[in-house]
Amino acid sequence: YLELIKTFQKLFQKSRDKVGEEKARYVNGLNKLAETEEQVGKMQAHLKSLQPGLIKAKEDVKVAIANITESKKEVDAQRVVISGEEKIATEKANAAKAIEDKCTSELAVAMPALNKALGALKV
Repeated sequence: YLELIKTFQKLFQKSRDKVGEEKARYVNGLNKLAETEEQVGKMQAHLKSLQPGLIKAKEDVKVAIANITESKKEVDAQRVVISGEEKIATEKANAAKAIEDKCTSELAVAMPALNKALGALKV
């Protein structure tokens, strides 16, 4: 009978130790949950404090996008004007080049005659 009581005491002690360990795990888990809840609360408060700045930044971005869109329209309009002016300038440059080429060829024809006339004067 004493042997049975000793065995029961050992089993009871093992069960008590196991329950104590599980209780410690649950208490530790509850503490971790409480810490996490506190940290989440702090983070939420921090996010709420940042929200007005985010709203202002969002509005600033909208204004910047509107300005950029308007500037792009102006740049596109100027690009069209500049493209037309470039075409005109290219045509004038081509015409000037043609005149230069014509003058150069005429000068090439006239130079020998000029040199011949100058040579005749020196005699």
